[in-house]
Order: sequence, then structure tokens, then C-alpha cells
Amino acid sequence: APSVGRFRQGMIVQVPLQLWALPGHPSPADIRHALADHYGEKAAVEVADGADSAALDRLDPEALAGSDVMRLHVFGNAAHDQAIVACVLDNLGKGASGQAVQNLNLMCGLEAP
Repeated sequence: APSVGRFRQGMIVQVPLQLWALPGHPSPADIRHALADHYGEKAAVEVADGADSAALDRLDPEALAGSDVMRLHVFGNAAHDQAIVACVLDNLGKGASGQAVQNLNLMCGLEAP
């Protein structure tokens, strides 16, 4: 679910999760750890620490303008057994042109971010 607004360069995309319906009934921390394990040391993807996400009063869709970095946040609602994975990115840097550069790096045997 993208957030739509008058953003010059940037966007937020959210994925709502019903934790009770997922196999293994994961917690928001489990989701965050799975994302951090998967993306590891990738230069182009950051998984925000739980404390950093909890300290936010809002997400800034233009926080990563001019970069090809994507930042993932996991927000949980224990009372309703739900979580939201929110992604902040520069839609120009992570769009088709950014994908083309990353694919070119892979084809040339260069390290992909």
C-alpha cells in the first residue's frame, strides 16, 4: 500500500501483516530479525533497529531523496496481533533506472549494492 502525497522525490510503501495468520505466529521482532538476516550487509537496504523505529513520531517519505538506499521499519500492535512493514525509499533511485544499474553491475560481475 503506497502512501500518496505531494512528495517531490520519495515514497513510503507499507505491508500490513496479521501476525496470528502467519506460520509460526511471529512477533514484530521476529519479522525485523528475519529482514535483518536476509538483507545482512547489503549497502542498498537498511533494516531499522526496533528502538529507532519506536522513537519515530512519523516517517518522512523524502528522508532518502538522492540515494539508492531503502530503509525498512517494522511497527507492531500487540493488542491486535498485527504489524506493518514500512519501507522508505527514493522512488527515482529505486525505480527502473536504479534497477538497471544494479542489473548492469550483476552482468559485469561487479558487487551489487
